[in-house]
Amino acid sequence: MHPISQKVSFGLLTASDLMRALERDPKMPRSRKLLAVPFVGKDVPSPASEFAHPDVVIGMSVLAYRYEGLRWSDFQLVKEACCIERNR
Repeated sequence: MHPISQKVSFGLLTASDLMRALERDPKMPRSRKLLAVPFVGKDVPSPASEFAHPDVVIGMSVLAYRYEGLRWSDFQLVKEACCIERNR
């Protein structure tokens, strides 16, 4: 099978995925916490890889948030950032 004909599976890491990833590698890049990551199978995120091209990262992240919705932890981060910005 030609590599281009394969579908790319992607999504956001769940809280349990994040915990496992941090246990495996405490120095995990922060980008894996908030941006879309490739999946190697159904609901199985790739252990370490990320999308290489910035436009692909942005596009896949927008789609992932659109399909999966904003996580509660992400909502809290945005809320805190808005409160800090408002108090400046």
